[in-house]
Amino acid sequence: MTSPRRPAFRLFLPGLAVALSLRLAAGESVSFRESRLRSFELDPLPTPGTAELGARDPATGRRITFTRRVVVQAVPGADTDPPARAEGLVREWRVDDRTTVYIAPDALHAVRAAIRLARRDDVSAAMPGLRRFNAARHFAWVEAPNDPYFPQQWYLDNSGTGLGQPPATSDLNLRGAWAITRGTGITIGVLDDGVDGHHPDLQAAYVPGLAHNFFTEADNGAHSLSSQYHGTSVAGLAAARGDNHTGISGAAPQANFTTWVIFDANDDVP
Repeated sequence: MTSPRRPAFRLFLPGLAVALSLRLAAGESVSFRESRLRSFELDPLPTPGTAELGARDPATGRRITFTRRVVVQAVPGADTDPPARAEGLVREWRVDDRTTVYIAPDALHAVRAAIRLARRDDVSAAMPGLRRFNAARHFAWVEAPNDPYFPQQWYLDNSGTGLGQPPATSDLNLRGAWAITRGTGITIGVLDDGVDGHHPDLQAAYVPGLAHNFFTEADNGAHSLSSQYHGTSVAGLAAARGDNHTGISGAAPQANFTTWVIFDANDDVP
């Protein structure tokens, strides 16, 4: 004797036809219409406050994860902020004049809010944010570095813990690249307004013997003015030391760098 099938939970986008009960359960079939109808089977539901809700695409076996985000597209001229607030969502990022990313208290709340918002006449599309895992799990991957501001560097690794970042997958996937190389043996030239080589997150990577100022012709890569900082920021993004419990991580956290000053105090070039 076979057990009865669970009722299907379907959210059709952009058609917005919804036929479901909001009482979600583990194993529930969740279907979204993107370019085609796609269904996902929910994992056991998490406890309230959990930021992610796992699911599986039964057609391919691939895993996805629903997040706390809800992406909402308004019909032209409509404002989705009031109904989103009524659903307990907080605006995180305005993509354009019609599309907004909101944050829910947890992933289950995000799924339910997307369902209800999609029913509205002033909403043309609404769906919970999701992360797809298209690569096999045996691919190389490294632990996040211990730098205190790394969780906010969504452009390097958008893990969902930063502040104000775009939707997930908007990153450089550097934790995958770092499993292959972190820039050891490479020296990067930063051509800018100079670099503070004594910065605690940069001094271990700085090679002053290669530095040069093209205005003074001195082998000195410091800023021309104490108020300048752009070159130091660039050097940090490129080669700030990672895993040193300090500041951020650079994209190549084991590379060295030097600086050539090509902008003077007035931002002129030679």
